[in-house]
Amino acid sequence: MPYDNNPWCRDRKPSVRHAETDTMEYTNPISGVTKTISIYDPDDYARDVADDLATLTADGVTIYTVGLGAPVQSTTTVDAGEDPPAEALLEYVAEEAGGTGIAHGRYFYAQTGSALADVFELIASNIATRISQ
Repeated sequence: MPYDNNPWCRDRKPSVRHAETDTMEYTNPISGVTKTISIYDPDDYARDVADDLATLTADGVTIYTVGLGAPVQSTTTVDAGEDPPAEALLEYVAEEAGGTGIAHGRYFYAQTGSALADVFELIASNIATRISQ
């Protein structure tokens, strides 16, 4: 992976899930030293933890996520065709973590802080509906 001002903690293809043991060769552009580095990044770790949390009980744990503001939908640090990494992660945590057969939550997006009240009302309503069932 050439040096391209990409954040050091994430690759440019967040849709590709890596295992903790996945590595690659990396040559430091300044020193020229080549080392084997892990490509298991924070996005991979967050998805693994979400899978673990979502399956804490037999029926699963319902997780709601909220994205706030334009940076959540930014694609400036990923390759063309990739979904916005922050939003993709939030959607995964709420709607896919833990696999099938469990109660999934929902992802919400709020453009501004003032829109959060509506999002929280929707979440509260959804929780109340689940409790009454």
